[in-house]
Amino acid sequence: MGEPYRDWQKIDRPLENLGQRSGRKPEFHRVPDGVVDLNLAEKSFVAAARYAVGSAPELAADALFGASRVAYFQGRFAQANTHIDKLGLGIYVDAIKMYYKAKIKIRNGKLNEAMNMLRAAMQSDWKIALRAAGDKEFVDHIVDVSRLIKQMIAEKKDYVRD
Repeated sequence: MGEPYRDWQKIDRPLENLGQRSGRKPEFHRVPDGVVDLNLAEKSFVAAARYAVGSAPELAADALFGASRVAYFQGRFAQANTHIDKLGLGIYVDAIKMYYKAKIKIRNGKLNEAMNMLRAAMQSDWKIALRAAGDKEFVDHIVDVSRLIKQMIAEKKDYVRD
């Protein structure tokens, strides 16, 4: 069994949503005291993505996102990056997925890619800027985040003036 994870709701909720939307809940194992085996949860998400990719790409995107988050929770940032990169930037990738993609890029030392992803997330939903302001990965790079936000504000002002 992999490393036990006590905050199982972060795993259980997305799996439950995936199961309700697809009619097939991925298998994962929680021991009696509510602990999730993260390795098995990650494998379940990957299997769900493989199962859904042809018939329900939006569910496949949700499952890949789940696999990425589980790998992230385990501190396996390279694997989290592999899962999240499979998402691409298709129509099933929302601001939250882009935000997490940026977090993973920062953890993998890819600051420029992270800032581009954060920009895309904030263009989709400005509340992401507030989220980033309090998130450790972004606070550690607050100068870059602040520069990005100021640049985006300036671009909006230029667009409104034209």
